[in-house]
Amino acid sequence: MRLRQGLANQLSDTAGKLEAMQIRLDDGSILPDVSYLTSAQLGRPFKVSWIEVPDRDARTKTIRTQFADGEVTRGKKFEGVWSTSKGCYIVNSFAFGANDLPADATKHDGMVWFYDYDDQTITLVTYFPHNPNAETEGAFPKYADLTFDGPDNVTVTPWGSLVLAEDGVRASHVLSAIPGGPTYAIARLQLSNGTSNGAPTYSEFTGPTFSPDGRILFVNVQAPGITLAITGPWEKYLG
Repeated sequence: MRLRQGLANQLSDTAGKLEAMQIRLDDGSILPDVSYLTSAQLGRPFKVSWIEVPDRDARTKTIRTQFADGEVTRGKKFEGVWSTSKGCYIVNSFAFGANDLPADATKHDGMVWFYDYDDQTITLVTYFPHNPNAETEGAFPKYADLTFDGPDNVTVTPWGSLVLAEDGVRASHVLSAIPGGPTYAIARLQLSNGTSNGAPTYSEFTGPTFSPDGRILFVNVQAPGITLAITGPWEKYLG
């Protein structure tokens, strides 16, 4: 059944299946966690299979605990998803804490994946190596505006590049990313806790999206809860 307007209203409450992803390696085995992959695998497609969730309503067990380790591909903090007609971009925000990833995997500060609907493959398109200085509020990265961590929301520009909202340590950025290429900051928000003169507390950027004509980039600031409309020319910078 193909997606179309109004389809959801025609489906019963139990229609369809909820399935979990299995990223397949060359020998057919299942990749147990995305953190085993690094920038060395950028641009390489991996075949994907799907396994049905036994109890999709999670009546007795959470969905995660319905699978044993190795049955599905896991990852810490999957967040932003943006779909195109060809596939969807999926953000994995970070994994560096003791309980974030398997002990023999590689810490990272963020990944962006692209799942291809027709090929049923998934490809790592953006990778942020782990910076130990981003783990805590202690030491500050030496070139803080050149290192990014904690990508969260994602949107696709009218020209095929990506815009990410960063939800990492300290300053929050709006990032432009070329799939398989560089990432750079296009806006910066210095996080603050407010001041005695009543200045607001600013937190992370969220929810970037473009107007239909691509002229305006809308971004939110989660606290104090504001939306910014930023006029281009975006095609010049992001096209």
